[in-house]
Amino acid sequence: MNLPNIQIARGVAATLVVFAHANLIINKELFNGFFIIGWSGVDFFFVISGFIIFLTNQKYFGDKSNFITYTKKRLIRVVPTYWICLTFFALALYVMLERNSPTPIFSTQPEGFATRFINSFFLLPTDIHSNEYPMLPVAWTLTYEMMFYLLFAACFFVSRRAALVVGGIWLSLIAARILNFFQASFDNTLFYIITEPKNIEFLLGCLTAYLFTRYTFTDRARGILLSLGLATLAVAWVNTWLDFIWFGKNISVQFGIPYFLITLAIAKEEININRHNSVKKFFIFIGDASYSIYLTHYPLLLIFASLSRNKGINDYALFFFLLTASIILGTIFYRIIEKPIIELAKRKFLKTKSSTESNLRSAILHK
Repeated sequence: MNLPNIQIARGVAATLVVFAHANLIINKELFNGFFIIGWSGVDFFFVISGFIIFLTNQKYFGDKSNFITYTKKRLIRVVPTYWICLTFFALALYVMLERNSPTPIFSTQPEGFATRFINSFFLLPTDIHSNEYPMLPVAWTLTYEMMFYLLFAACFFVSRRAALVVGGIWLSLIAARILNFFQASFDNTLFYIITEPKNIEFLLGCLTAYLFTRYTFTDRARGILLSLGLATLAVAWVNTWLDFIWFGKNISVQFGIPYFLITLAIAKEEININRHNSVKKFFIFIGDASYSIYLTHYPLLLIFASLSRNKGINDYALFFFLLTASIILGTIFYRIIEKPIIELAKRKFLKTKSSTESNLRSAILHK
C-alpha cells in the first residue's frame, strides 16, 4: 500500500514547526508572530502517527507474538537518530556554557547539565506546561510518542473488542480533563501524561485509519473533507494568533480536528510512485527526511541565529535563509546519518520486515 500523500503531510508538519521556531528565535515580532502558530505541526504529526501505527498494526490485535518485533521497530525508528542529535547538541551546549555564551534554551542551567542530559537521553517526561523541556527541546514530543506506542502495544495482548474498550476509556479520561472534570498534577506523572489532551490526536489518527480501511471515499467526498479541514485549520490558526478571541484554549481539539479531516481527505492509495512528477517526488523526499528535519532544525536555528546576530542582516532575509538552510541540512542529515543507521539497525535486529510498513516509506515520526 503506497500512500505518498501521507508522506508529504509529514514533510508539511515538519516544515510548519521549522517556520514556528524560525519566527520565534530570529524575532517573534516578524510577521506579527503569525508563523509561530506553526508549532501546530506537532498536532499534525500526532494525528499522522496514530494513523500509521493503527494502519500498519491493527491486524496484530490479540497476537502477542508480534510485541517484540513491534517494539524493536518503534525503538529503531525513534531512538538512534534522537540519541545522535541529542549528543551533538549537548556537546555544543556544554561548550557554550563553559564559555559563558548566551544559551536561549528552555530551562537549561549549567548546574543541572548532567541530570538533564540523562533525563533527556531516556526521554523522561517533563512538565511542558511549566516551561520545562528536555535538553533538546523538541524531544518532548517523543515522550508522548513512546507512551502512545506502549499503550498501543497493549492491544496485542487483548482482543480487538477489548482494545476498542480500552481506547474508549482512554478517550473518556482525556475528554474529562479537557472539560475540566478533574485537574491532573505533574506530581502524578504517569496519570498526567496519559490524560494529556494532546493524546486525543493519536486517537484521532487511529480513527482516521479505521475509517480509511472501512469505507471508500469518492473524490468529491475527499474534496469536502479537505475543504472543511483547511477552513477549520484557518479558523484555529487565526484564533490562536489573535490570542483566542473567538473561543478558548483547547489546542488539541482546535488543531486535532482540522488535521484529522485533512489526513482523512488526503489518505489515498497510489499504485506506482515512480510515475509521480518531480515536484511530488521532491515533497515525498522531504517527508522521508521529516524526522531528521524535526530533530536538527532547532539546534541549527540557534547556532545560525547566534552567528548572524549583530551582523546587520535584515530579519526577514535571515528568516527565509535560515528556514531554507535548516531544511536542506536536515535532509542531508537524513541521507548520511539517519537512513544508513536505521537500515543497519534493521539488518541487525530484525529478521523480517513488514511489507506494509516498508511501502509506507518509513512513515512514522513522532516524530
